[in-house]
Amino acid sequence: MNAAGIDITDIDVKTEIQKFPKRSNSRDGDSSEFIERKYKYPVFIHRHGGEDECFELGEESDGTRRMFLLAFYILDTLKYGRVLIIDELEASLHPALAAFIIKLFNSTENKNGAQLIFSTHNTGLLDIKKTFRRDQIWFMEKDSSQATVLYSLADFATRKDAAVESGYLTGRYGAIPFLTDFSINYGDNDDGA
Repeated sequence: MNAAGIDITDIDVKTEIQKFPKRSNSRDGDSSEFIERKYKYPVFIHRHGGEDECFELGEESDGTRRMFLLAFYILDTLKYGRVLIIDELEASLHPALAAFIIKLFNSTENKNGAQLIFSTHNTGLLDIKKTFRRDQIWFMEKDSSQATVLYSLADFATRKDAAVESGYLTGRYGAIPFLTDFSINYGDNDDGA
């Protein structure tokens, strides 16, 4: 988490015991017996001004929560040389953090050949220098029957140093939405509605 720029000095695990009334089969509804359930949850410790402050997962930002939830899968995939598939990698993450995750998989430290397959709407990730080969970038587009067609950047004649993002945004590679003019007709309602 620290390597990803998230300022957490430690993570603790808290245990909470909750009591629930035991359901009774009798008609009198006697609920004098309880069932205890034990829950464990992470608490994030931040150091500010020499003091520790603790936050539960729900009190952290969306980006911190997303990174915490992805961290196990990322580390496990890298350690054991697995394949990790993430839909919308950039969701709730700063673009630099999404690029950081990609670079982990393209690093020489990835000694076990772990692979990351992800979808994204962040076109800025297309131009991470020396990160992707042309055959690693794939586009998805709907055809006239609304079926999804998948094709590679390698299918296009592009230079190795081409600005892929600007080419994509201008429609050179397809896979962009076709937007039309839109207007709202409020009609002539005499009833004030």
